[in-house]
Amino acid sequence: EARKQEQLVEEQRSRAACLESRVEQLQQSLKEASARAESFQQVAERDAALCQQLGCQLREQEEQSAQSQQELRECQVRIAQLQA
Repeated sequence: EARKQEQLVEEQRSRAACLESRVEQLQQSLKEASARAESFQQVAERDAALCQQLGCQLREQEEQSAQSQQELRECQVRIAQLQA
């Protein structure tokens, strides 16, 4: 009986050691995943800022294009009037 008990204790110790090792591995993986997630978040924030900036530039260019088209139409009208 004492031998069985000793064997059970040893099995439990071995299992505990395996579980401790697994917990350490999982904690390390969690740290690595957390670092990657933080890096991805930083990239996403930079990308969002860039997207917003590009959106503003696009709107400005659209406004400038519309203004240039209007000026072109006005010039074409003046040319037509001068040629008439």
